[in-house]
Amino acid sequence: MLRLVVSLLLAFSGRTLSDENQNKDILFILVDDVGYYDVSWHSDDVSTPNLQSLYDESLVLDSYYVQPQCTPTRSTFLTGRAITNLGLQYGVITGYQQPNSIPLDEKLIGEYFQDCGWETVMAGKWHVGAYRWEATPTYRGFDHYTGFMGAGNLDYYTKAYIANLDWYVDGYASNDTYGEYSADNYVDALINNYENRESDDKPMFMYYAAQSVHSPLEVDEEWLDLYEDVDFDGDDDRKTMLAMVSQFDDGIGRLLDAIDLNNTIVIFSGDNGGGSNMGSSNYPYRGQKSGHFEGGIKTHGFIYPADALPVEAGTTNFHIMDWIPTLLNMHGCSISGGNGFDGHDHTTDDTITSRSDIMINYNENEAVENFTTTWDEEIFNLTGVDPRVEGALFSGEYKIILGDVNEQVMLPSEKPDLEWSRVVDNTMIKLYNLVDDPTETNNLVIDMPSEGDDYDQMISMLEKIADWHANSSEPRYPDAYAVSEVDVRLDGFWKPWCGCDPSGHCIECVCDYEWACPAN
Repeated sequence: MLRLVVSLLLAFSGRTLSDENQNKDILFILVDDVGYYDVSWHSDDVSTPNLQSLYDESLVLDSYYVQPQCTPTRSTFLTGRAITNLGLQYGVITGYQQPNSIPLDEKLIGEYFQDCGWETVMAGKWHVGAYRWEATPTYRGFDHYTGFMGAGNLDYYTKAYIANLDWYVDGYASNDTYGEYSADNYVDALINNYENRESDDKPMFMYYAAQSVHSPLEVDEEWLDLYEDVDFDGDDDRKTMLAMVSQFDDGIGRLLDAIDLNNTIVIFSGDNGGGSNMGSSNYPYRGQKSGHFEGGIKTHGFIYPADALPVEAGTTNFHIMDWIPTLLNMHGCSISGGNGFDGHDHTTDDTITSRSDIMINYNENEAVENFTTTWDEEIFNLTGVDPRVEGALFSGEYKIILGDVNEQVMLPSEKPDLEWSRVVDNTMIKLYNLVDDPTETNNLVIDMPSEGDDYDQMISMLEKIADWHANSSEPRYPDAYAVSEVDVRLDGFWKPWCGCDPSGHCIECVCDYEWACPAN
């Protein structure tokens, strides 16, 4: 009913989406490792009243997808580019020691909005490279930044990663919030930046890259008490994780109260599926974080208010890389100056342009040595696409997954066993029709066919993967230097080890990789 009402309003309003929303602020909320079943709109066990209220008034994106891990998802969001075109096909960037980042010649979302005359603010987890200063937030499109730049996880109270702190405010190390819960600190920083903005006439882009609920599992005691009477069959990790979700939601409530919602577009997105080893659940979907089944890459996505996008955006395939072209067009901003987008602009209500193909990955660095069946090898010889390589592609209602990925995950104890948890499938190629089979129970090529409609669909999708791969960037995953080899510590803090810091002090970047340390 909500979508019908929105569609009628658009039909009779006589305006374009960008006209009405052009000067509205944007708040983009990206949560970390929150599973599909870890929010109140999917599970009655979870208390997220503030997000629930926002969700109830938003356009929900029913087929919303991301990458299976932190760095890849953040990179595609910030650039609007497929991960295969960034050279970041392989996993996550490992701290300050690894000379790797989103390529420095890529233009990021904050830079587009700065060029459009906006003020840009970020709080939270960066995790797309911090070996050199020029790869960090305040050098890549954000006027203000509070959070951690190099680590993938952080102690919520001490702000420590291993032996050193990783906490920066506008490019400078800070321990002013030591001992305080970081999820509260991010909200405080965003509210402070919002209330002290440069001008009321200048729109603001706010990117809240939440730390919650990534490990370590830490939360204030009062939020644990909220789940004291909920029986999770002895799963203390799930109780702690959900308490973290609720404390995060409380911060969202404070943030929404502080901003003018009538003048703000709010987007909520997951970064990947939850990890079952950390108490999370992606029920009813198969798989989890780091994998290509739905539980690893289908996540939460909605936009407030509900009429911010055409109703069709809620039903077509939508990938996190689509946000840059969508938001720039919505707000009348130029898309020039970058390397183009692989993302799709969803501001049009023309269903002919609906999103179809989404290339998730084809990662040759993640491949097993042997084929599991002779059929897999025959398909490789026919198409040139190696099914031993980890990868996935969407095309319309179909999805193909490659690799040795017979992954099973734990389900919430109160839910029955699902059909897919009993599937034994030895093929390295898995083809699903997600309209008929949303929980990926029936691999359409499990019988290893050599003809027929399903076979033809598989070959067509493998040919698309081959085309993508032929035009993709070489994977960039350099070895991390030992701490003793590069200067990554300063007075108890991690820090970039080369480039020019905010004070103007410069250290030449010298490493074994020309794209990371180009010659002067």
